[in-house]
Amino acid sequence: MQVYANSLRFIDQQLALLDKQMEALANQIPELALLKSIPGIGTTLASLILGEIGDISRFTKAKQLVAYCGMDPSVRQSGNFVGTKNRVSKRGSPFL
Repeated sequence: MQVYANSLRFIDQQLALLDKQMEALANQIPELALLKSIPGIGTTLASLILGEIGDISRFTKAKQLVAYCGMDPSVRQSGNFVGTKNRVSKRGSPFL
């Protein structure tokens, strides 16, 4: 049982070391600081967002980025009918 406890402690130490290394690498990315300035977004989530979006300069308008993320409203209308319950499209990346 002691062997398992030692293994678990070693794995915990390795995970803590990896977390520190990832934090150091992530802090070298200027866009990460901007994302982290948003309340509720830490290093892990900011890294995930940057990884999913990639090069943000490929979006010329904010609407394009919103649509890529799947956060754009889907409008339901046909002829004279106009839907009143417009929902988010959710067509983007499931990770965003």
